Amino acid sequence: MVVEDDPTLRLLMVEIVSELGATVRHFDSADDAITYLLQAHEKCRMVIADHGVPGQIQGTEFVGMVKGRWPSIEA
Repeated sequence: MVVEDDPTLRLLMVEIVSELGATVRHFDSADDAITYLLQAHEKCRMVIADHGVPGQIQGTEFVGMVKGRWPSIEA
């Protein structure tokens, strides 16, 4: 999962992770990313998040939430 509000950086990160053979979900806000994680039926193995993204939840707060609820996800 990539959380980045800058479209150019988000695309670059998605391309890099995809080239490593992973399926990538990308979001421009941590709010949308956490909603996806709460509803997703598939496993997320890694989160890459920008520190400052638009919305109610900032990137660092999002990483803390993920580590607290899903400790198996690398962040």
